[in-house]
Amino acid sequence: MTPDSIRLGIIGLGARGLRSIGGAVAKAGGPAGVRIAAVHDTHPVRLAEGVEHLRRLCRANGLSGEIAAYGTEEALMADPAVDVVVIANPQDQHEASFLNACASGKPIYCEKPLSASPESCAMMRRAWELYRPRCMIGLTRRYENVWLKAAELTATGVIGTAQLMLLRSVIPYSRYFGGWWRQRSRSGDLLNEKSSHHFDVLNWMSGSTPRSVYAIGGRNVFLPRAGYPDRCSDCRRECAYRRPERGRQDYTDTFQMTYPDDPGNRLVRDLCVYSEEADILDHAIVSLDYASGLKASLFFSVFGADVDDQETLEIVGDSGRILLTRQTGTLDVISRNGRERATYDCRGPYADESHFGADRNLIGQLGAFGRGADPAAGFIDAYRASMIAFNAQESIRDGGERDLTTAAE
Repeated sequence: MTPDSIRLGIIGLGARGLRSIGGAVAKAGGPAGVRIAAVHDTHPVRLAEGVEHLRRLCRANGLSGEIAAYGTEEALMADPAVDVVVIANPQDQHEASFLNACASGKPIYCEKPLSASPESCAMMRRAWELYRPRCMIGLTRRYENVWLKAAELTATGVIGTAQLMLLRSVIPYSRYFGGWWRQRSRSGDLLNEKSSHHFDVLNWMSGSTPRSVYAIGGRNVFLPRAGYPDRCSDCRRECAYRRPERGRQDYTDTFQMTYPDDPGNRLVRDLCVYSEEADILDHAIVSLDYASGLKASLFFSVFGADVDDQETLEIVGDSGRILLTRQTGTLDVISRNGRERATYDCRGPYADESHFGADRNLIGQLGAFGRGADPAAGFIDAYRASMIAFNAQESIRDGGERDLTTAAE
């Protein structure tokens, strides 16, 4: 670890704060010049378990285990040992944390999605415009090799001018119906929680701003069923969506399975997917019209098979086509009106790590961001992605096309 390492203060010890950020720093923070200086979580047991887990993980990787644990985020932000504030708590808590971080004057790393409602996103934007903090957003596909290569090839005109895009995401993510995400007031729906990634990709690859959105969708598979227990641990039915006995709380099995004083089941991960509490969508088709004239669609489902083509991106230009397959890390590129073809293997040495190695790349960029470099994804990128998600939900609910020109500004 270098003496001038960028010191992170992580707010929220859930999956992203504990595993994807904290775990990636433990593995890659030394070469990247990044370390964890402090952490905060609103739940005291979770905070105690989380900080000890991170201390052990850092020591196991030859890094300092000196990590301060704070009972309030304000105390963490006031710590002079914290260089960058990392907002990794649930998105319905982002607004308050972001406003506090803006007032602290420190650079901010904020997890996607920006927040859980359009009103909250608007409040955050007003704070961002007032304080103008340096801000980096965890839209992880911006740091993933195969998407980076697709963006590079599209920008260099290998397929001519991009005209059409189809992002297909059919991933069996039933786990979102087994935790706090299943309530729209907390997650902003899966079109926000999950597809903020997808909308950011379409904006990024298009090199343009969206003018309008039209969407259809609903909930066809994870429908309420009477007579089911609240949790998998209390159920003896044969069920394809049962959560495993270990690891239900998070991506580590070192923590308690049930926490005292957990209002609203924030920390439980094995809630029944057929609960009446869920009010999020399990599928949607979203179409976007861009200022450049490009048309794009998202084909989205959280039910389906666990196969190699769970997530693909097809970009059609006027003289060629790119087909990205995320799970295999490959790009098939046809150019010169079909006269040339190439296949790129983009997996890289860390493809088996979280987000196919993107989190390790993200930590490297987080160190550079802390030293003054521009981020790959900033505040406005996240704002635009979430506003597409919220307008798509309104289109599904009310029918008809929604104007995005204001959100694109």
